[in-house]
Amino acid sequence: MSQENNPLTDRLKTLQQDVRQLVEKKIELFLIEIGERFSSFVGKSTSKLITIVFMFLATIFLLIALGFFLGTLLDSNALGFTLVATLLFVVALAVYVLGPSLIGANVSKSITEQLLEEKADKNETSSGNGVSKNN
Repeated sequence: MSQENNPLTDRLKTLQQDVRQLVEKKIELFLIEIGERFSSFVGKSTSKLITIVFMFLATIFLLIALGFFLGTLLDSNALGFTLVATLLFVVALAVYVLGPSLIGANVSKSITEQLLEEKADKNETSSGNGVSKNN
C-alpha cells in the first residue's frame, strides 16, 4: 500500500490540529478569566482596605475627641478616657461573644454573593450582546 493524498487522512490530520488549537485556546481563555477575577478581587479589596483604614483613623480621632469632651464635662480627662475605654471594652466583648456566629456567617455570605454576582454579570455580558465568543 502506498500512501497517497487520501482526503480522509488529510482531514484527520487537520482535525487533530484543530482539536489541539481548541484545547490551547480553552486553556488561554481559562488563564485570562482567572487573571481577570484575581485583578478584580485585588482592586475591590484594595479599595475596601483603604476605606477601612480611613474609617479606622476617623474613629480614633472621634474617640479621642469624645474622651476630651467627657473629660471636660466631668472635670477630669482621665475619667473621660476611662469611660471611652469602658465603652470600647463592652463593644469588644460583644463582638467576641457574638462574632463567630454573626460576623463569620455574614463574611462568608458576602464573599459567596460577590463571586456569584461576578459570574452572573459575566454570563449576561457574554450571552446578552449577540457576539460570539469563538474568536
